Amino acid sequence: MSVEASGDNVVIRVIDGSDAGDEPATAQRGEVVSAGQGSPGRHGGLNVEKGDEVIYRRNGGTEITVDGQDLIVLPDADILRKVSAGGDSTDTEPLTARLAGTAKRRAELSREIDANIAQLHRFAK
Repeated sequence: MSVEASGDNVVIRVIDGSDAGDEPATAQRGEVVSAGQGSPGRHGGLNVEKGDEVIYRRNGGTEITVDGQDLIVLPDADILRKVSAGGDSTDTEPLTARLAGTAKRRAELSREIDANIAQLHRFAK
């Protein structure tokens, strides 16, 4: 029986006896078994795919057992880092972080536009 993740969810197989290295004690290492397609309206897919080794938030998600294998289903935002073949890890920048950066940049641009409009009004007088 296979397990397919849906939406922004990811199915993880816990790597037994592993810790998350330099990550906090609240993190765990695992392997992606299945990754959803993302939510409607989301720009781009998930940042992980089947076979990726990741570091995720421990105690998050929902534990399930499929064919005797213990798995965890969790939202992709709970994945902290993707681990490369060399053991190095990289940020996966979950959707919430990308949106926060976009909102911040939008606010900066809005302030710049408001300042330019105010300056134009001063020149027009």
